[in-house]
Amino acid sequence: MVSCLRWLACLIAALTACGSVGAQPAPTPFQSIEAARSGWDAQAPPASGWHRVTLPDDWSTRWAGFDGVVWYRLTWDQDDAARPIAVLFDYWTLAGTAYLNGAPIARDAHLTEPLSRSWNRPRRFLLAPPALRDGTNVLLVRVSGFANSRSGLGPVTLGDPTTIGAQYDSAHFLRRTLPTFNLGITIALATFFLAIWLMRRREAAYGWYSLALFAWAGYSLNLVASSPWPFATTDGWSRTTLIMLLLFAVSHCMFVIRFLERRFARAEALLWTGFALGVIVMLAVPPPYIGVARLALSSAAFILYLGVILLFLLLTWRSRRLDHWALNATNALAVVAGVH
Repeated sequence: MVSCLRWLACLIAALTACGSVGAQPAPTPFQSIEAARSGWDAQAPPASGWHRVTLPDDWSTRWAGFDGVVWYRLTWDQDDAARPIAVLFDYWTLAGTAYLNGAPIARDAHLTEPLSRSWNRPRRFLLAPPALRDGTNVLLVRVSGFANSRSGLGPVTLGDPTTIGAQYDSAHFLRRTLPTFNLGITIALATFFLAIWLMRRREAAYGWYSLALFAWAGYSLNLVASSPWPFATTDGWSRTTLIMLLLFAVSHCMFVIRFLERRFARAEALLWTGFALGVIVMLAVPPPYIGVARLALSSAAFILYLGVILLFLLLTWRSRRLDHWALNATNALAVVAGVH
């Protein structure tokens, strides 16, 4: 039952997100959107080197391997500055600051390492005089990031404050509130199963399930963390969260095997050997290739997770045990969430 609650939280998050996919922001009135590269310490946008872009923008597709600062300049004409208007920034990756006609309206705490993490954080602001003016207005967004983090600027929407507020509330709920709620459930259940295992040490499935949940919580922190603490660099955070994902996949495999009351000595040794190799790769890979390594290893973790789910289904297909079918049902819910 507790397992069902944990995976149901994942499913709720996924299905809620699915419901929002069709609700795209209204077209924005920007006359031009441009981007230009700059140095880490730049406090003002460059005078030249501007390129027209579309949002969302991943600057690595245009400037491969570039680590540093990119300025985005969004220009539009305002007919009546006295009319209320709001702006919604869907995200910027990784850290940034925003200006309206030279006046700051938003700033992350750290624009150099350790960079703040705003890649999954929507923001909204009410634009008003004297910063907002009749005629041409300019939004400048200074984004600090790395090529291996798919850095850039997400969609930016101007509109009526009520409409923008509703869009912000939906985005914040899906990308901040639900992940935080799910993280809390995961940690609570991990602690619960750890306590059970400590009292019943012979039932190893509880211990492995607890470890898998703690590892998943470590990986899920990536969705809500606003800084890479306790690491001094973004790279350190990226390497560690991926290792947590690998640990989750392997621990979940061990949980399923023990839940079946079986042992597969060679397969288990292969699992831990693969995990050790994955850890070595993530710790040793040069920074320019961290993104590629994360993609490859996270894909391997998902395949492993899906494989053990299918294995459990095959081995319990004819079982009449309620707990077997309960786990099959919750595994199916988790696959739906994971695929989404």
